[in-house]
Amino acid sequence: RVPTIWLRIGAAQEELNLARSGQYHRPLPSDAAPILEQLREARADKYERLADAIVDVASTPEVTCKRVIEALNEMT
Repeated sequence: RVPTIWLRIGAAQEELNLARSGQYHRPLPSDAAPILEQLREARADKYERLADAIVDVASTPEVTCKRVIEALNEMT
């Protein structure tokens, strides 16, 4: 079985990541944080219930990857 990891992120950080990525094809307003927060709140219970581990996204991909690896190691 492949483990499921929820990469949990706050709306403000997610909005910043979207802006940095140039993913403007998404149907989001220019001030996406409120919509992203609504989506996060609506989905959080399901994500938490389905995830084998929850990893909070860090400010850098390297730290996030380290956290994912640590979570996977804790599962074994």
